[in-house]
Amino acid sequence: RIVYAAYNDSHASELLKSATIVGATMGHYHPHGDSSIQGALYTLINWFNTKMPLFDGRGTFGNTNGDAPAAMRYTESKISKFTFDCILDELIQCKEVVDWEPTFDNKMMEPMYLPCKVPLLLINGNSNIAVGDKIDIPSHNINEVIDATINAIKNPNYEVVLAPDHCQRCDIVDTDWVSICRKGYGLYKVRGIIEIGTYKGANKKYNGLTTLNIRSCPNMVYLKKIVQKIEDMVKNNKIIGILDIEEQSQINDMNFVIVLKPGTDPNFIRSELYKNTAMETTGRVNMKVIDVLDKNEPIKRLSYTGFIKAWIMFRKLTKLRFYENKLQRLNTRLHVIENYIWAIESGKSEEAIAIIKKQKTVNDNDLIEILIKKLNVTDLQAKFFINCEIKKLSKGYLDQFKNEKIFMIDKAQFCRDAILIDGRIDEIIIQELLEIKSKYGSPRLCKLIKESEANGIPSGTFKLVITENNFIKKIGLDDNITGIRPNDPVKFVITGDNDKSLLLFDNMGKVFNLPICKIPFSDKNSSGVDIRILNKYINSTLTCVIYEPIISKFKKGCIVTLTKSGYIKRMSTTDFLSVPLSGLVYSKVDQDDSIIDVLLFNGNADIVVYTKNKSLRMQISEIPLLKRNARGNISMGGTNTTEVEGLSVIQPDTTDIIIVTSKGYFNKISPECVKSGRTKAGSNVIKLGKGDSIVTVLGANAQNILKCITIANGEVFDIPVNTIPAGSSISTGSRLIPAKAGSIAKVQITK
Repeated sequence: RIVYAAYNDSHASELLKSATIVGATMGHYHPHGDSSIQGALYTLINWFNTKMPLFDGRGTFGNTNGDAPAAMRYTESKISKFTFDCILDELIQCKEVVDWEPTFDNKMMEPMYLPCKVPLLLINGNSNIAVGDKIDIPSHNINEVIDATINAIKNPNYEVVLAPDHCQRCDIVDTDWVSICRKGYGLYKVRGIIEIGTYKGANKKYNGLTTLNIRSCPNMVYLKKIVQKIEDMVKNNKIIGILDIEEQSQINDMNFVIVLKPGTDPNFIRSELYKNTAMETTGRVNMKVIDVLDKNEPIKRLSYTGFIKAWIMFRKLTKLRFYENKLQRLNTRLHVIENYIWAIESGKSEEAIAIIKKQKTVNDNDLIEILIKKLNVTDLQAKFFINCEIKKLSKGYLDQFKNEKIFMIDKAQFCRDAILIDGRIDEIIIQELLEIKSKYGSPRLCKLIKESEANGIPSGTFKLVITENNFIKKIGLDDNITGIRPNDPVKFVITGDNDKSLLLFDNMGKVFNLPICKIPFSDKNSSGVDIRILNKYINSTLTCVIYEPIISKFKKGCIVTLTKSGYIKRMSTTDFLSVPLSGLVYSKVDQDDSIIDVLLFNGNADIVVYTKNKSLRMQISEIPLLKRNARGNISMGGTNTTEVEGLSVIQPDTTDIIIVTSKGYFNKISPECVKSGRTKAGSNVIKLGKGDSIVTVLGANAQNILKCITIANGEVFDIPVNTIPAGSSISTGSRLIPAKAGSIAKVQITK
C-alpha cells in the first residue's frame, strides 16, 4: 500500500516530504495511524533493515546505533530504482496485470498485490506478530534466491535450500538448512562481527594496546543496547579486562572500539561478549504466508521449495496476463494505424471530410450510414473517419505509420509467441531474472561458519594415532608415524577434522566421546598423551575407534559387537548419535569376558567371525538386533560358547576371501570354502604356523588393495589382491610382508 500510494497518489519518483507518502497511504488505503506507516516507510528505506530498500531517502531515518529517526515532516523519500524496475514496472505499463479490490471506503480501487519480478518475500524477509503466531522470514541474498528460482523453473524436482543473509555483515552458524527449508521452520545462531585489532585513535596512551572492534550487529539489534550491556558488565565486575570504550563509527560504517588492558586475552573477552550480550542471537524461520488467491486456506506455512514454486506459478500467470493485455492494446493500435494508411493511400479521406462538413444534423449514426453508402466502406472505417485526427491524414504521415506498423507487428508477434509457444514464458522469466541479478545482484554479506568456529575451535584435518596402551597423538596428514614408545604398538590410525569427535569403544562395553580439538597437536617424535588425561572416564582398553561423523552419515546402519566368548549382536547407529564425554554402556559383558571387536556396518553384506584357523560366515539378518544393555547371542560353535578372535565384513561383490596373519602371511581362497550360518562350527581357512594368528579375514576382489599397518611403528604396506597367490583352506599362504617389518596390527581395503 505504501509503494502503490507513493506511485499512484504521491508520484514519488523524485524526493518529496515523507509526510506526503504517509498521508496518501493513510487517507486512501490504510486508515490505521500515521506512526505505523511512517515506521514501515523508514524500514523500507534503511539498508540495515531491508536487504533491497524499496525507497531512497534524505534525512535522519535512524541508524545502527539505535538513535530515533526524525519526524516525517523533516525527511524526504522517493521510490527506489529497484522498486520501479522489479515491482511497479508491469503495473505502470498495464493495470490489468493484477487483481483489484475496493479501498476501505469503497471510493477507490487498489491492487490486491503487485506484479513483483523477483521472490521478494525471501529476499527482504518479513517479521510480524499475528493472532497467536509470530512470522519470521529472514532475508536472503538476491543472487542465491534468483539462482534457486531459475533452477526450480528448469527442474520441477529441484529442492530449494538457502541460508539467510542478513542486512549487516554477520557470522551465521551453519546448521541443517535442508531440514529448515523443507519444514519452513527452524532456528539458527547468528552473531555480529567483533574483530581483534590494535588501537588506532586519538588517545595516544592507548597506542599498541589490543582492541575489540564491533563492526556489525544481528538484525534488530542496535549498538546502543550492546554498549549499555557492556558498561553494566564492567561496572558490576562481570567482565574484567576492558580498559576503555570509544565510538569511532562513521556513516554506514560501524566501528565501536573496546580497548583491552595489557595482557588480556581478546578471544576470551570476545567469547564473553557473545555469551552475555545480544551480539549473538538466535534467528528463527517460521515461513507463514498469506495467499490472497486462496480463499479456503489463506494462511499457510510453506517450505522454501513450496514458496518458490508458488511464486513461479504466480509469475507465469502475471506474465501471461501482461502479454495478453499488451497484445490486445497492440492489436487495437495496429487497427488504427492500418486505417490511417488505408485512408491516405485510398484517397477517400478528402471525400470523407467533405461529406462530414456537409452534414447538417448532429447524429453520428446517420453520418456513419452516409459514409458507408457513398464511400463503400465498412462501419469501422466510417467510425474511423469521424473520430480520427484530421492532420494525420496528410501524406507526410504515411511513412511514419508504415514504420510504426512494422514495429507493432513485431511486438504483437512477440506477445503472441509468449502466449502460445510452450516454454516461452519460462525463457522470458529466466532472462528477466538474470538481468535483475546482473543489475542489482551483490555478493553474500554473511559468512557461514561451523559450530566449532563459533566456539573458537580452529579448523583443520589431522592424523590421529592411538596405541595399545591408550596413548594418542595428533599429527599432520603428511607426517610419518614416529616416536611411538617401545612395547606400545600402534592400534588405530584415523583421519578427522578438528571440530569433530571420536567415539572410543572399550573392551568392557562402554563408549566415550572425545572431541578431536581436545587432543593436543604433537611433535612427530612425541609419544603422545594418555587418553585418560583428556577423558578421565576412560580406564580400560580400547577395542574400536569410530570417527563420529560416519555414525551420523549411516543413520540406517548398525553396529555389530563380538565378545571373546563369541557373543554377537547388532545395534542401530541411532543409539550412538549423542554419546557424552562420560560415556554410555553399549553392551553387557560377563565378568570373565570382554569385547574384542566392534564393527560399523552399512549395506547388504555378510559378517565373518574367525577363531584360530577357522571362519564362519553369516548374514547380517541372522545377527539379533538388540538394545545396548544386552549381551548378545552365540556366534559360532553350536550351543556352547567358543572363544573367537574377531569379525569382518564380506561385501556382495566379493570374489576372494583373504586371510591375513600377524606374521605377514596371506592366503586367498574361494568364498564357497567358508561355511555359512550362525552357531555352526566354521570352516578351516588357513594352516597357521607356530606362534602365528589370524589378524583378519576379508572379502575382496581383484581390483582391491590391502593396506597393512604394522604394530612396531605404523609402517604401511600396500598389497594388491591380484598379487596374492591362490591357496586352499589347508595351505599356509604366502609371506608377502618381511619378518623384519614386524607383526601386522591392522588391515584395510582400498580401491
